[in-house]
Amino acid sequence: MVLAPKSPVAVDAYDSDDDYKDSSTPEPTSFTAQKHPAKEAFDQIIKDAQDNRLILSKKTDRDNFAKKYREHLDGRAPPENQTLLHLVANNVGHRPLTKYLIKYHGHLLGAKDDSNKTPLYIAIVRKNVNFLAAIHETLAGRLRALLDIKCEHSRNGIHAAIFHGLDEASTLALIAEASEETLCAKDQDGLTPLHLAVHYTRSSESQYRIVKDLIKKGDTALDVFSTNPADLSIYEYHQYTGAEALRLRAIATNPNGTANGVPNSTTAAARADGGIAATTRNGVAQGSALVTPLRSGIHQSLTRREIAGQDEAGSPPQTRNEGHSEGWRGTPTAAAVPAPGPGPSRDDEATRKRQDRDRVRDEWAEKIGLEIKLHYLRSTFQTAVNPRPRDQLQAVRFLHGSNINGTY
Repeated sequence: MVLAPKSPVAVDAYDSDDDYKDSSTPEPTSFTAQKHPAKEAFDQIIKDAQDNRLILSKKTDRDNFAKKYREHLDGRAPPENQTLLHLVANNVGHRPLTKYLIKYHGHLLGAKDDSNKTPLYIAIVRKNVNFLAAIHETLAGRLRALLDIKCEHSRNGIHAAIFHGLDEASTLALIAEASEETLCAKDQDGLTPLHLAVHYTRSSESQYRIVKDLIKKGDTALDVFSTNPADLSIYEYHQYTGAEALRLRAIATNPNGTANGVPNSTTAAARADGGIAATTRNGVAQGSALVTPLRSGIHQSLTRREIAGQDEAGSPPQTRNEGHSEGWRGTPTAAAVPAPGPGPSRDDEATRKRQDRDRVRDEWAEKIGLEIKLHYLRSTFQTAVNPRPRDQLQAVRFLHGSNINGTY
């Protein structure tokens, strides 16, 4: 017979229902978030702006707005610790509200949220042209310091405009406000705005004009070399991204997954952000079919008249189709891409449109490459407007890299 263990505490054996009645007030089982006054105010302002109920056209309107929200306008709201100007840049293109905040709370323009972004940077990324127009109208000629602020990935305002594909007019307006230091600044990969602008996949007629404006306003960016991929000039970066774009295009049209016999793994895959994850020197797989001997001479097949800005007939130079005789350092052209294999396309119309887009991109990419090359070569000549020309050995490195015959 097993005896039950004795309780360490004496317990009354009498069991009454009254002992189990609970007169205490139960606590709520669900968490109730505390209200944030600034966030509530910001949400209401944004809603009114989006519904066209925020009127600031008269002084009395602005005075009433200030009186109602004065204690919150300099505040920040969760979840990203953003100011009202951040939210306006991100969500709504309300010019009067933007102008009001810039005029009376201008210090908010330089404020960063928890994602390391300023309101101007967010407006550029979100392509908020009304916000940008309001800034230009209010701060024309005074945007230089704001554009110079580095945000995510160490990109400044011009980096962001190029990288995120802001429209041409807005981008050119920002470039006009930027200092040469801003145009020559490096992001986390050592890329200047001009590096990003000449990326092959961005090539177009409007991008050609943007590239020319960047060169005109920030010529010294041509002397900056990247760090990822390693040690590429502006011109080399254009050629490199071109070779990679055409390689990937060839793979897409080749069922065996190779491009001209080069396996997919021989070069780094193109990143969506326009940078290239380098795996070997200069991001090019050594020993692959993409690496071939380089031609010597900084002027290559260009004549002196072409370098000066004219062809033999005295008109602006035409682009040349130089193919891929220099591997990725040669001028990338559609001729380097093999034709699709036999058999009907699953969608002939889609294929035709894609090929048309590729053809146009290839044409403008070639013009962009030639523009960069000619501008740099012209800068090696001493003229009245260029009393201190670039050294021709620097031009060799600009066009061919730092590993030519072990010179550098």
